[in-house]
Amino acid sequence: MNDSESPSPEVEVKPDDGTQVGEPNEEADGESPSGPLPPPPNEPQADDAQVAFTHHELKGFQDVAPFLRPNPRHLKRLVNVYRLVRSLAVAKNERAILDKPVATIRWFVVCAQGPYTSHAMLWQFSEKLEEWEEQIPDDPPAGDPLLYLLDQVSPHLSRKRQHELDDDPESLRKLPERDGEQLTWEELRRIRQYTVNFNPAVEAEMWALTQGEQPVESADARPSDLKTSQDTPT
Repeated sequence: MNDSESPSPEVEVKPDDGTQVGEPNEEADGESPSGPLPPPPNEPQADDAQVAFTHHELKGFQDVAPFLRPNPRHLKRLVNVYRLVRSLAVAKNERAILDKPVATIRWFVVCAQGPYTSHAMLWQFSEKLEEWEEQIPDDPPAGDPLLYLLDQVSPHLSRKRQHELDDDPESLRKLPERDGEQLTWEELRRIRQYTVNFNPAVEAEMWALTQGEQPVESADARPSDLKTSQDTPT
């Protein structure tokens, strides 16, 4: 379920100069302070969740800003989860996340604001991987993988559950349609292991609604055969 709506707070953005919050200046005589050297500019640290965002990461958040739910708790959760995932990506040298923060942030927003739809998309992706024997083929479906998966599942989603669990479906669709970075099929395969639900209450409710059922039926099935299509639209 959505958090109660309230105005979005202004977020203070730290300058992208490669320094940490509270990092001391060098000594006046030009000697470096004792201790480990700071990381190179624009390279986040795995052990410092508060390191400033890079220019590329700031662009990612600015790009999705028009689509974000204006709720302070929701926005804070989004930023904190991204920081956590980025730290894990640094520790594991996960280039799919580190090299494409704009596309990564877009996907995380889809997951945060469309947990039911994104769950169905990942289920459909798992079906494709099984069909491909867990190897991305040399000629996978063309275009943005997220849009492909969304197109595959959208006709077979329960509108009732979308209404209960997701934000506006049209708004969710506009996120992967934005110009700029997009994930490849292989990058999506890598990044899905870092995909989390942002709201435990929503996750529990979604699980209670969908346990024991596939989120969608086969795309080849007739609409009258789909369990989810029998829900009354709201």
